[in-house]
Amino acid sequence: MPLLMQGDGAKSELLDRFRQLGNAILVASQSFWEGVDVRGDALSLVVIDKLPFAPPDDPVLAARIDKLREAGRNPFMDYQLPRAGDQHEAGRRAVDSATRAIAVC
Repeated sequence: MPLLMQGDGAKSELLDRFRQLGNAILVASQSFWEGVDVRGDALSLVVIDKLPFAPPDDPVLAARIDKLREAGRNPFMDYQLPRAGDQHEAGRRAVDSATRAIAVC
């Protein structure tokens, strides 16, 4: 199986090769995959190594966490985890039902 790595070429070139080969493995970060649509036989498995949590030093996130704590709620369970899941799903909307996905935590 051909192995393609982010940084080994331009994004458009890597995606073209990935689609044309049909059996390649493309290793890339979340930012690489944002806005990318690979359909059909070229994409059969998506492996996610972590959920996309907001950075802990984000001032907006810190303010929301404070408000949730003041209200007696659990910021992680009530806000951070659902948001990470939403961002993950937004990145997978283009994946069809024939594609399998696993999350490695």
